[in-house]
Amino acid sequence: MPTPALQDGRVFEALDEGVVVHGESGEIIGFNRRALEVLGLTAEELLGMKETDPAWRLVRPDLSALPKAEFPSVEARITSAPVLRRRLAVQQPGGELRNLVVTAVPIPGAPGTPQRVVEIFSDVTRELARERELEETRRFVELSNDVLAVVSEASGVILHLNEGAEATFGVPSGALVGRKLLELIHPEDTSVLELALRPQPLHNVQVRSRHADGSWRWLAMSATRQRSPLWGEVWFARGVDVSELRRHADELARSRQQLADAQEIAHLGTWEADAAGRTFSLSSRLRTLLGLGGGVAPVSLDALVGCFTPEERPRVRGALERALTGEAVSLQTRARAADGEVHELRLWTRERSSGSGLPLFGVVQDISEQVRLNAKLQLTERMASIGTLAAGVAHEINNPLAYVLSNLTVVLAELQARKPPGAELAEILPALAEAKDGAERVKQIVSDLRTFARVDEHRRVPCDVSQVISAALNMARNETRHRAQVVTHFEPVGPVLANEARLGQVFLNLIVNAAQAIPDGKADQNSITLTVREQGASLHVSVKDTGCGIAPEHLPRIFDPFFSTKAVGEGTGLGLFIAQNIVRDLGGDLSVDSTQGHGTTFDVRLPAAVVPWQGSAPSPAPVTRGATLLVVDDEPLLLKALGRMLGRGHTLTLAGSGREALALLEAGHRYDAVLCDMMMADVSGLDVWERLGELDPQQRKRFIFMTGGTFTQRARHFLDEVAPPMLEKPFTASAFASLLAQLIAQSD
Repeated sequence: MPTPALQDGRVFEALDEGVVVHGESGEIIGFNRRALEVLGLTAEELLGMKETDPAWRLVRPDLSALPKAEFPSVEARITSAPVLRRRLAVQQPGGELRNLVVTAVPIPGAPGTPQRVVEIFSDVTRELARERELEETRRFVELSNDVLAVVSEASGVILHLNEGAEATFGVPSGALVGRKLLELIHPEDTSVLELALRPQPLHNVQVRSRHADGSWRWLAMSATRQRSPLWGEVWFARGVDVSELRRHADELARSRQQLADAQEIAHLGTWEADAAGRTFSLSSRLRTLLGLGGGVAPVSLDALVGCFTPEERPRVRGALERALTGEAVSLQTRARAADGEVHELRLWTRERSSGSGLPLFGVVQDISEQVRLNAKLQLTERMASIGTLAAGVAHEINNPLAYVLSNLTVVLAELQARKPPGAELAEILPALAEAKDGAERVKQIVSDLRTFARVDEHRRVPCDVSQVISAALNMARNETRHRAQVVTHFEPVGPVLANEARLGQVFLNLIVNAAQAIPDGKADQNSITLTVREQGASLHVSVKDTGCGIAPEHLPRIFDPFFSTKAVGEGTGLGLFIAQNIVRDLGGDLSVDSTQGHGTTFDVRLPAAVVPWQGSAPSPAPVTRGATLLVVDDEPLLLKALGRMLGRGHTLTLAGSGREALALLEAGHRYDAVLCDMMMADVSGLDVWERLGELDPQQRKRFIFMTGGTFTQRARHFLDEVAPPMLEKPFTASAFASLLAQLIAQSD
């Protein structure tokens, strides 16, 4: 509504500024509508209000109180001079603060009378806010560590660069203004940036920028094309230094690769269940272990359980269900991989986060190799135990066998010397001869058993392959005699450098395998043929059978550990694996050729021994009579049998213990030879030998050990180092006489 003072001033209503007219006493006598908007008052409130009335709420820009003398209208009235563009603020009744630029102009009146004042309010709230925003933006731009640039669209020249770019480029930003942006980019990346700088916006393109020290920094560049009133057509560009992020990303990638490599080496896979335990996310390694192939999609509990072998699925399901209730689980199980092979797995779980109560995280490890190695170790330990037992049994058999065979030999010799034999002797002599033959067969079996029971598998000596095979045939006689005829073709060959027991294990395994490939009851229709021949610097042994042969799909795997086509309980699947390892360890090779339904041939190639083959030297004439002998053994019956066997033609002194023998020697008794058991309960033969070296070193040169095959570590070391003259029980009188003759000839 028009105010009295502005009845004729309609022009004031058109102004964007607020206008207030103060009367001679300072009261408001007129105003325009804009003044009401700026001050936030109604016409009734404003009309008649004193210029210093608190309702004005005029304050300084810092919101401090404004003294009366500083009111523009008051100052203009007192000084009769205009107050121009004073920065003030007014707080409207609703609480909103408005920033003002106030001008007060006095209107001259009659001389000596108070003057009226016209006060003009310019509302600059928005302008100030915009200025503050611009200032904050400018400060942000200049203080930002990012590269912020304005680049000419036409020339690619940098028109403006913020101060934060200095850290990235290593020089003051002003020094780069006027240079082309592409000059600061790695040559390999300029094409990327040029391709990206098209009319469309550029977003997060990573390029390398050169630092003043010569290094390269990675920048993630973003840009948009705009028209600037100051620079024209330009690109506003932002570059974020992501060098550290790239380094961390590279380190993370390396760590992940190292983790993947570690999991591959350790045969580890991981899984993670969702919060409800309904689906499981599997690592790529675990997918391989479980035969699931590629993909990343989670699998259900049923699908996961289905990856395990049928007999293991109930156990795995129960374990996983218990795990999902919070129970810690550790389980050894089996799963079939994509290649069809069954893998032994260890599965265990733990809570993903402490206190969650839900074991969300699981680890699965392929322990197939460990299981195979453990089985091999257990087998090796069992074989060693069996070998130790066999050696002990052989020793225990040898002592009674020695006096049985010795007594039979003496009795036969005595009875055969009576001529002509009577009718009774004609019946007794064949029976005694058969008993002696049986004892000789037992002797050979025990000898073969001792050969295969030896534990010094790392000791290699020249071995006669034909003899080793013959011993293996004797051991396998029970397997072969009902299945096939055994045919041998042994050409004269030199020795191989090997351990006799381990080499015998190879041939025993091949012979038993050949026999088991032939059904029982058709021995006259089948054969196992063993051939030994020499070819160049190698010896070749073939074991050929007429059995069922090997299926083509099984042939590539027969040397794999634990692979067997035999029924459960009939084989471990380790025989051929161990045989191949033994042959390879000797520098040879084991190969196979088989046709299903027509038999199999295994070929063993071994390098010939490089040591010269020592043939048997001519034996001196045996000492048949007259020797003075000390015979020592703690087995009474064997001692008596030796007395009967050796007493005919020699003078014997029998000692039933090592202690008794030492007493005789220490008393000064001298003998042409001492025949002493190696292992005795009180004083061993080795103790007697060592003491004799102190008493009479010359007599010790005719010291002969007897052994049944069992040795202590001390005795074995002694035999390896000294290699003394030795007879293995049971022995014949002629074998003793031959050895005695050699000792007498060497010591004379």
